[in-house]
Amino acid sequence: MKKVAPFLLTMLLFSGCYLYISKALPLKRMVKLPNFSKAYQLQSYDSFPDPLVVSRVINIFYHHWALDFGDKNKKVFKALDSLMIEWKEEPKSGTGFSITGHRVEGVIRGVAVTPGYIWVWKNKYNRISSTALIHELVHCALWSTNYHGDPDHEGPKYDGWTKRHTEFILKLNYLLAGMDI
Repeated sequence: MKKVAPFLLTMLLFSGCYLYISKALPLKRMVKLPNFSKAYQLQSYDSFPDPLVVSRVINIFYHHWALDFGDKNKKVFKALDSLMIEWKEEPKSGTGFSITGHRVEGVIRGVAVTPGYIWVWKNKYNRISSTALIHELVHCALWSTNYHGDPDHEGPKYDGWTKRHTEFILKLNYLLAGMDI
């Protein structure tokens, strides 16, 4: 019986069962983001998103954030320097808030789970500018300075997120799209 087990495992590996299992349970790897001391991303073994490009985007985000909103005591920088981004193959469904603060149900493209952990749906375009990354980075930046990520956005329940933040997201995604990122 002990000799049969390795044979069966080998057969599973080379059979369609392995392909089915690998599609059902995609393997992920944790990759350090260049230019940051403790920032990583979890991603599938495909090439998108390139860690170097993600690092560049976070640097662009921080540069513009500091210019537009400031960063007293480098709290936002420290949050970004130790960030974990999980890239998802599929969006989630659930309940959240619209940008104006109304409760909505539908497709969720990203979530700031904690101040230092976000997940983002990759979508089909393979461009960071078409993902929710910048939006979720705003939540992280607010969380690092307000002690909450302002989940209702421009809504009245939490303070922090303003129309300026929404415009900031649009501006940065437009900039990234122009750079073909």
